[in-house]
Amino acid sequence: MNLLKKIAVSVSTVAIPAAMLFGNAAVVKGATAGGVYSTPDGTVWFVTKDMQKRPFTSAGAFLSYGFLNFSQVQAADASVTDLPTGSFIAPADGKIFCATETKGSDVAGECALITGSQKASFTSAAVFAAQGHSFERAMYGDSSFLSKTANIDNGAAGHLPGVLVNNAGTVQMVVSGGLWGIPSIEVFNSWGYSFADVVPANSGDTAKAQVGVIPARMAGELTPTGTTGPVTPGPGGTFDPNGGTQGSINTITSGSPDKNEVKAGETDVEIYALDFDMDNDGPLQLQSADFWFSEADAGDHSSKPWDYFTEVTLMVNGSAVKTVDADSSSDWSTKSNGKISTVATTNEYRIRFNGLSAVLSSDEINTVSLAVSTHNNIDSEDQGADWYVEMHDFRTLDESGLVKNENAPTINGNATALEQSFEVVDADTAALTIGLSADEIKATLIEVNKNSDTNGVRILNFFIEETADVDATVQEVTATFVTPGAENSVLRRAYLFRGNTQLSSKAMTANGEIVFNNLNIDIDADSKEEFNLRVDIRNTDAGVPYAEGATLSATVTGITEAMDANGNDEDDINVTGTAASKTHELRTEGIRVELDGAPTAIVNTVDGPNNDLIEFQWKVNVTAFGNKDMYINADNADVVSADAAANVDTIFGLEYSGGAVLTGVTGTITATSGPANVTGVGGDAAGEVFYRITAGTTRTFTITVTGTNQTNAKQVRALLNNIEWTAKSPLDAVVTADINAYSFNLGEDAATPFRLVN
Repeated sequence: MNLLKKIAVSVSTVAIPAAMLFGNAAVVKGATAGGVYSTPDGTVWFVTKDMQKRPFTSAGAFLSYGFLNFSQVQAADASVTDLPTGSFIAPADGKIFCATETKGSDVAGECALITGSQKASFTSAAVFAAQGHSFERAMYGDSSFLSKTANIDNGAAGHLPGVLVNNAGTVQMVVSGGLWGIPSIEVFNSWGYSFADVVPANSGDTAKAQVGVIPARMAGELTPTGTTGPVTPGPGGTFDPNGGTQGSINTITSGSPDKNEVKAGETDVEIYALDFDMDNDGPLQLQSADFWFSEADAGDHSSKPWDYFTEVTLMVNGSAVKTVDADSSSDWSTKSNGKISTVATTNEYRIRFNGLSAVLSSDEINTVSLAVSTHNNIDSEDQGADWYVEMHDFRTLDESGLVKNENAPTINGNATALEQSFEVVDADTAALTIGLSADEIKATLIEVNKNSDTNGVRILNFFIEETADVDATVQEVTATFVTPGAENSVLRRAYLFRGNTQLSSKAMTANGEIVFNNLNIDIDADSKEEFNLRVDIRNTDAGVPYAEGATLSATVTGITEAMDANGNDEDDINVTGTAASKTHELRTEGIRVELDGAPTAIVNTVDGPNNDLIEFQWKVNVTAFGNKDMYINADNADVVSADAAANVDTIFGLEYSGGAVLTGVTGTITATSGPANVTGVGGDAAGEVFYRITAGTTRTFTITVTGTNQTNAKQVRALLNNIEWTAKSPLDAVVTADINAYSFNLGEDAATPFRLVN
């Protein structure tokens, strides 16, 4: 029994009928080469470059071509259906394709390699694995119309046509009679290829010659047709070993690398570049190259390159040719000196690139460069190390077959200083800022319950922002809560939320300090995340020691444990800022005031100077909560006319564009129908008029202030700063201690517009 069939059954899936995928496709007018169309019977068609329509047999076959996706499918019109019909489209060569039902040449669950539009089965799972394939990349569907070719029974055998192989850093396609190169990532992507489908080349592949190069895909093409002739792929151009030319290098000069600094944890940073000025007598193939590295002034710095670098990549004209490991002493030659031309260095180490096939194009300037990748964590004593690099010996092959061993600093007998330097520095460190959210919670009167806890009250919105372009993870946030007396006698628990998701919950402490830990909050580089604090507030029964009007506030004081993507912890990360809440008030009974519409300011113009009249007005809804009736002061004695600074503590505050301008200021409070007014009979309330709001009800009041200007051309507005109230009946002896001032959501929030008076 085919072992591959057993394995495939365990991972197989059901193919999706094309009709389910493309039923809602939009109608298109005019068939085009490369277009994908569906017909009402559910068939999906591909229009080839010779204007045939060819059908797919399954969604798996369709998706095996990486340049196709479902969004491309359009409903066919007559311009499509009238085209001549071609054969079924086989799954793409090089793909592992698994049958979903038994019919024709298919056996349900059996997987095979598609090669030359035929199926090649594997004789064992070991052979399958040795060839480098993975079931994770398998496609599923109908391949019953394909014929079978010889089984694959040797894991070490060269790969069959259609398979993409990694040949010493160069991606090639196995074809009949050799290999085709892929000259650029753009060509690779044009065919929808994926590096996940590229398998390591084996000795059977590397023994084959390259016989062509794959061009970029054109509209209407399903499979590539490589150019013929012995052409080497990769950066730099083309090279024909039978071309007969004898290319040469005019000069080698220092180029301009991308960076002169590389940070810990960075990858593929170009730090060294040379410009090869080629003569016009033919290209050269670069086959090997030596580069020497040295730390200029070791001091406390390590002089060992493997303490800094994990990989080094050779590039030609910006394209990677080969990457070698650099994180072990065995990756470097034994130390030497004298290879760096003009700077006196010791402990110079060589790294060598062999087996290259990069091309230095004729009559052009070709840039040969190095890129390095560094360890995530570089010892602090090694940070700031200055490294020098210089290319020395290299080998080329010209099209006449002549191999040349060259020395870069002395090309054509001219001594040239080709060393360049760069610095290795510590990785960037995250910077975290704590601040108040734009939608901060304003000072609030919090209604608490006498007999049961008031839970989940949000008191502070804040943010944490990363500002140094480094990802960070926050583990601990510290906050301090402030109430009268011991905080845990007023508050039971504190919570940290992200939006409406609870991150942590802690019992309140006696000193109000809470550490929210084990948070695992990811803050992306240069991003801001929003959070909020909530609390459970104890009831006031059974002698809990806080009184009516007790205050509550909280401050996020810092981040006490964090780590960034470069391994820096809270001792290194720059944490700034705090977020302090407004001071909230806790009451079981009292009033709540809401503006009923926007405040107004109306100027009544009167002829002549200094006699414009202005009227400010607020309409407010006052609600009594708790079990008692509430009373607000209806007396207008608190209306004064003075400069703005003198009015901050009065009911009606006036602001001017400069100097007091109003005279004869009066104020009134009028109420809608409701309980009768009450006149105080004792204490500080004696003789003052109060409006009563029955417990649990809302009463609407209109507050009006008028005045006359006393000078020309001034801007004036008014603020409703507070409303006096008491829970004690004015029929009793009301004293100053019984009078409260409600100021929440008033002041600036209740300011009228500015108006010009003359």
